Amino acid sequence: MYTDNNFYANHLARERTAIGDLVYRSKYLNDPSARNQTAIVGRHIARQIANADFKPHRRFGETDLGDVQGVVAVPFLQGKRSLAESVPHVMAAAVAAELKIPDLSSIVRKTKETTAMKRSATTVNVAESDWFDCSTRLTGKRLLVVDDVFRTGSTLRAIGDCLYEHGARSLVGLCLAKATAGMRF
Repeated sequence: MYTDNNFYANHLARERTAIGDLVYRSKYLNDPSARNQTAIVGRHIARQIANADFKPHRRFGETDLGDVQGVVAVPFLQGKRSLAESVPHVMAAAVAAELKIPDLSSIVRKTKETTAMKRSATTVNVAESDWFDCSTRLTGKRLLVVDDVFRTGSTLRAIGDCLYEHGARSLVGLCLAKATAGMRF
């Protein structure tokens, strides 16, 4: 592994898609212009959802995106960053505003750091639903869950378990970028 962070970051940037680079700049470089562009992408995706041009992979249920009743951003661990700096929260807010549906992100909180979550799931067999906590009943709600990077699906699965336990009827996951083998975000 390279010790020169600029060289390493530049090397990886060549392997990222434009959206992947946007997520990287927002999440790790704290680039305000990238967060603004993320909001623009969120509004564009919301318009595609509203026009039924967006065809999701239906992993969590048979939700028609036109019937989504709320948006939930995958939360970050408290104290790590502000909502304005979180890629999933910027996206969720933009999608919710464009579709005129509630942004329900504030009802879910993360209870463990992501690296600890993945380590505990593989070595200790901790229930993934313990990774998140939901403060509100979601009886019958059809929700869009927004995250920044899809790696293994374990985060979406964990938040999905939590939301289902609190009464959500169906969920659709939306991630901006997919990490590929050997790529580090």
